[in-house]
Amino acid sequence: MNICITVNSRYMKYTYVMLQALYENNERGSIELYVLQKDFTVKDKEAIEEITEKFGNRVYFIWMNPERFHTMPLNLIEGTTLSMEIFFRLLIPEVLPMLDKVLMLDVDIVINGSLKELYDMDLDGVCLAAAPNLCTGQQVPVSFRAWYPKDRTRWTHFNTGILLWNLKYFRENYPREYIFKQAQIQRIGTMAFEEELFNVLFGEDRILELDPFKWNYITTYEDILRGKFRYHLKETKEELRSKHTVIHFLASNPWGTGFKNESYRLWWEYAQRTPYYHDLCKEQLERVEFGQSKEKMSLEYKTIVLEKLCRLKGTGELEAIIRKRGIQHIYLYGAGIMAELFYTALCAEQAQDYVAGVYDKRKQGKFQGMTIEYPDIKAFQNIEARHGDGRFTVLVTPSYEADEIKEELLQRIQGQKEVLTLKDLLE
Repeated sequence: MNICITVNSRYMKYTYVMLQALYENNERGSIELYVLQKDFTVKDKEAIEEITEKFGNRVYFIWMNPERFHTMPLNLIEGTTLSMEIFFRLLIPEVLPMLDKVLMLDVDIVINGSLKELYDMDLDGVCLAAAPNLCTGQQVPVSFRAWYPKDRTRWTHFNTGILLWNLKYFRENYPREYIFKQAQIQRIGTMAFEEELFNVLFGEDRILELDPFKWNYITTYEDILRGKFRYHLKETKEELRSKHTVIHFLASNPWGTGFKNESYRLWWEYAQRTPYYHDLCKEQLERVEFGQSKEKMSLEYKTIVLEKLCRLKGTGELEAIIRKRGIQHIYLYGAGIMAELFYTALCAEQAQDYVAGVYDKRKQGKFQGMTIEYPDIKAFQNIEARHGDGRFTVLVTPSYEADEIKEELLQRIQGQKEVLTLKDLLE
């Protein structure tokens, strides 16, 4: 069976738990895993290789170049940024040209049994197989229907967390150019953009309907769009294993502080058999004990920075601070609202020329006329080559986890350099 996942390094631990369940409950040596990613570390790859080989399976890592997705609507929804990984899925038929079929899985799932019955399903005449979405009542929500063709007759709404691809049919009928164009022109206003795009394009008659209770059992499925969750499950872990081959933890991940039901505990049983168990326990404890304080810290950070920026704006003091520090060139890390406010404050003092570049992992396009670049190792090497004397500063502008980002950058950037948060600079 060919299995595909699209994931980033942040989700490595949860991916490992999903693979633990997948490999335990399927025949040894029966799986070839394809990992589509843009930022996996050597350590990430070694961990996945180790568990895959332990069960006699094989894994292939496919690097997805972020530049290929610069035309995708990452900022389609005001105030949010879509994950680039959801757009990797649009290229699955192209980056897996050797395959005729692949089963794509989200990482927030538990596999309780063999997937062979699902994988062997006949996909003749359809491009995908998916289960109706339990958390929307299996029907396209009325608020979504404006995105669909007016002559639509079938309103089944499919969840794409578990998606079986007829790659040969897909390549023959829906080439990348068509899919990318549709992604660019469809004005879909939901974070699950890729899911809605597939529903709009193929949900009428090109998706084979799967049994959602067997192949995509969403544990919080009751009226999820209105915030009403069905989380008081009566099933025991044994019943969950026997009735639901795939359990999907949509909207309430077990590694968070979500609902403490039997399906939640089932995920932790698999987690306990992974090398990440201690880290996952520690992570959850921190979320329970300090989760709200992180939001409070972010708000306090924003308040401090905004107060200082507003006070300094137009006084000439901001440029004086920059000069006093000996800063000659500033590279912004983060192209969000805090970066915009900082740049506006510089403009008020005709000091915007200090900003020599902008980098962001999630945003693409332009920032104040400058092209937003992806902050990979090569990008920082280019900066260092540009300023051989090391006289440049990377300014971390996000308010959330700014200090953590700063420490990460200090480890990644070689040679003489200065990395500051906005708060550092203004202090």
